[in-house]
Amino acid sequence: MRLNQFKAIRFGQQHWDSGILTSLHNPYGPARVPNTERIMEFIRSQVSGGTAKIDSTASLYVIKSNVNTREITLIIGEIEYDDRVVFCQTEEAHSKKLDTYKRIFDRYKMQVNPILTFYNDARPATEIVGRFVTGPPDTMITVDGTNYRLWKISNPADITYVKNEISSVKKLYVSDGNHRFLMFNEHSHKLNAKIMVAVTDIDSVVLKSFHRVVIGPLQNDWTERLSHDFIIRPITGLAQDVLLSGSPGNLSADHTSDSEILFVLNTMDVYGITPRRRDITIPIYDIVMAHIIRDALGIAEDRVFSIPGNLDITDAQKIFDLYDRGTAIAFVPNVRMANFLRIVDSGWKLPPTSTWIEPKIIDGFLIRHFQSSHSPTKF
Repeated sequence: MRLNQFKAIRFGQQHWDSGILTSLHNPYGPARVPNTERIMEFIRSQVSGGTAKIDSTASLYVIKSNVNTREITLIIGEIEYDDRVVFCQTEEAHSKKLDTYKRIFDRYKMQVNPILTFYNDARPATEIVGRFVTGPPDTMITVDGTNYRLWKISNPADITYVKNEISSVKKLYVSDGNHRFLMFNEHSHKLNAKIMVAVTDIDSVVLKSFHRVVIGPLQNDWTERLSHDFIIRPITGLAQDVLLSGSPGNLSADHTSDSEILFVLNTMDVYGITPRRRDITIPIYDIVMAHIIRDALGIAEDRVFSIPGNLDITDAQKIFDLYDRGTAIAFVPNVRMANFLRIVDSGWKLPPTSTWIEPKIIDGFLIRHFQSSHSPTKF
């Protein structure tokens, strides 16, 4: 596995009012806009106007961002991958998303943002680049309260050093952007290019589950229907105050964050739901749809949608206000990294939309145009 430098188009803070280069969780980022002509026209106008910058030399890049109070270091390059790159499989691909990616890649040979990967050995990313990423950043963006700082690494000695360090990684896990990675695997012979990835160490990755919102009425006897396989614990007013303070881990001595699902009704009544079987070896998020929502409650999948794990239980009321037919939210415990690695290393498939992985890389911060690795990009 080799990490190589590349040429890129870079954008700055001023582009976040464009309607195309957008905020971290905005659904209209360039990878999600079906009108690829709109994306390319925007890129053409910004480059021809001198606002966006095309790097003239092949380089590696470093992005430092903060996830809550943690600083994350990402090393950006394009990889020649081998069997050490482990793809985190899911049960289904989002065909609409995949079609959008394919249109962009096949027509414009453009990768709008890197695929997030992490490793479980070697030195931390922050140590690898720490000796030369010291001065002011080459580009800085603040989005949704998060600072993103980018350094371009063009010194041949620094590039060689980073490439040698990353080459010692035994496994590189594709953790976010796995659908795009799958599409690259299927179309690499057409693209004639390598894949742009953001590499970081396992300690920098934050995993959270996707929670579930149930639309429409629950069965009146839902607690009875669940009681055969689950222990249902109504949470008292005093405990609810602690729960809604954002510190559910302090709820009680027997509250175990890796086994209890919190079921919040739109009346803001809260229940703790725990499997009766103590020998369950699959992660708790794998049983939410199958054993609680679908089997025990008899709720069809089209009545359920997912919300990212970066939301807190304190956001429940906002969700109920937004979706006035919402009856309950299942807050799923955060995913343990050990479980995540065990599933991936065993070749098992993850449930669709089962994890929320941070750091997220904002769309369009760094756009790699495939042709620019071989000749200057012309607009």
